[in-house]
Amino acid sequence: MNLLQTILQAGDGTVVKNMSQSLGIGESHTQSALGQLLPAVVRAMGNNASSDDGLNALMGALGKGNHQQYLDNPQLLRHSDTVNAGNNILGHLSGNKDVSRNIATRASANTGTGADILKKMLPMVASVAIGALSQPAPAGSVHALRQNNHQG
Repeated sequence: MNLLQTILQAGDGTVVKNMSQSLGIGESHTQSALGQLLPAVVRAMGNNASSDDGLNALMGALGKGNHQQYLDNPQLLRHSDTVNAGNNILGHLSGNKDVSRNIATRASANTGTGADILKKMLPMVASVAIGALSQPAPAGSVHALRQNNHQG
């Protein structure tokens, strides 16, 4: 199962429902936006994991905290702590807010959802992406992320 499907199916679809309610948009818009934002977050993670230091930092982040909680308990997506955690993840991955703004602007053009809403959604996406990646998975899954990034 791919990362997007993992997130869409987490909590029997309540991740999308909670994001939608938090942002005040329909679930179909949320799913479409998630399909646009998640690949950008994954690419940033892959870029980070392309160096040994970045890979070690990503592995450390996946091993610390309770990131799985965002999938197990999707109502947490409405809390400011989740948004703060997501912004910290994005800051670590991209280094500055301009990258996140550009991602939201591009996704807005592709989805028709306003960039302001997508900027609010991006930290939630980062949080659930880390949550999905922190699940027990076959050995080498993060290394696969690193390899896939070099191929695309």
